[in-house]
Amino acid sequence: MSRSRAKGTRGENYFLPRLRKLFYPNYDGPEEEHPLQRAPLKGVNDWGDYLGVPWLHEAKHTIKPLFQQWARTAEGKARGEHWVVMWKGDLRSKGNGPYVLMPLDTYETLTDVYEGVVGFRRPREFELIT
Repeated sequence: MSRSRAKGTRGENYFLPRLRKLFYPNYDGPEEEHPLQRAPLKGVNDWGDYLGVPWLHEAKHTIKPLFQQWARTAEGKARGEHWVVMWKGDLRSKGNGPYVLMPLDTYETLTDVYEGVVGFRRPREFELIT
């Protein structure tokens, strides 16, 4: 395996436990049978880095973030559906990740779901000091 591919695998493995906890919090079976797995490489037929997620997820593990390039690629793969790009970043210092990039309409959908499930708490009001 090339260094680049090995680094990508580490990035995908970094996000795998968190995604499993988010999407399948009650799964209690063997790990090898878990419904959320890393996707095998499929070349041009690639649809993200994970199987068992409701929308396309791409994991990135680079020093320099290339958000615009990643967004264009994810939009092409998702074909009009929701998508996210997760960037591991450099965890040795604050402010360098991990982060999630998504289209505004995906964010709006997630806030609608949050409001319906959890209940939306408005930000506290504050007085403008003049």
